[in-house]
Amino acid sequence: MSEHSAATFTLRLALTSDWGVATGAGVAGGVDAVVERGEDGRPIIRGTVITGIMREQALNAAHALDGGRRGGPWARLATALFGDATRPRLVAFSDAPVSVTPATAPDGRPSPATHEVVGVSIDAETGTAKDDFLRFLERAGSGVGESAVTLLTETLDRTPVTWSPRQYADARLLLALAAQL
Repeated sequence: MSEHSAATFTLRLALTSDWGVATGAGVAGGVDAVVERGEDGRPIIRGTVITGIMREQALNAAHALDGGRRGGPWARLATALFGDATRPRLVAFSDAPVSVTPATAPDGRPSPATHEVVGVSIDAETGTAKDDFLRFLERAGSGVGESAVTLLTETLDRTPVTWSPRQYADARLLLALAAQL
């Protein structure tokens, strides 16, 4: 890789159980939180959600690689990749539409990509359901999705960013470890 070319690779998401990244909106008189969908109708995990998850896991991986020391080289790399209050992030993740694995309903028909689950809050003292704490949530089934990961070649204010082969390899390693956590 040259020091001036964009570095893009794929993050493959394997969702092995029911999941939901909600829109923050519900349906009056129905589902309290619906799964977000892309233009094609498939459930989707937005790049901003992936960024937040990967940031936390990259910081965890960096902490381990630095032997638990604060401010080590891996922690500095994680901070450089994901930014902080004074510096913009240098990595971007695309949205990841998820292809839900077809499942079979008890009656033998294919089940839909999403389904509703019911939740209730239990009062710790009485062991009974709390009043007005019944909720209906939409969840998607297991499946796979892909997000394009890009190591940026310029910041939001158009400041050029160059990646040496070593920096690229280190960033890719840290992101690969974060993805496994």
